[in-house]
Amino acid sequence: MPISLSKLVDKIKPSFTLQMTARAAALREKGIDVINFGVGEPDFNTPSHIIKAGQNAIEDGYTKYTPGSGMLELKEAIQTKINNMTGILYETNQIIVSNGGKQSLSVACQALFQDGDKVIVFSPYWVSFPEFVRLSGAEPLLVETLPKQQFEPDFDDLNKKTLSINTKLKNKSFLQNAPKHIVAKEKIALKDYKIELKKLNSILNSIKN
Repeated sequence: MPISLSKLVDKIKPSFTLQMTARAAALREKGIDVINFGVGEPDFNTPSHIIKAGQNAIEDGYTKYTPGSGMLELKEAIQTKINNMTGILYETNQIIVSNGGKQSLSVACQALFQDGDKVIVFSPYWVSFPEFVRLSGAEPLLVETLPKQQFEPDFDDLNKKTLSINTKLKNKSFLQNAPKHIVAKEKIALKDYKIELKKLNSILNSIKN
């Protein structure tokens, strides 16, 4: 007898990236020379000093259960790295260690969204983003960006998509950065960038109760 899965599972589509990777692997097994643009990962082995650090950690007994948000030593190392890179000092209680970006985003979506919520996702997007949203029971609203303007939001498309939301319902909106989305540095200090942010806030506020 087949197992009956939940309705949430039925909403989720297979990962296109992993499908591409599996297809590439199958072709390689047949002796076909394939360049795989699917999963993004290094084409070299893990550096030796990282391998050695992992071995040392195992030998030193770092193999037990850790606090839910991560080991304090690791969080302090992350704290230092972020501070060195950005000049921003986060407290260790503001840092959570996860298995990766997918786990963090998936858990965040399930914590924030529920049935009936609408979630704005800018395109192009990481292929897993809409599925994270669907898994939470919410509905993704895919909004276009402008390639010639470094993939900044297309406010006309954003406005059009949000007009489809029934404002009588209790809706949420949540923005996720598109891959490689970089706001032009010269715009950060300019008034037109502030105007764009005001325009974005105006559109989002229009769909709130």
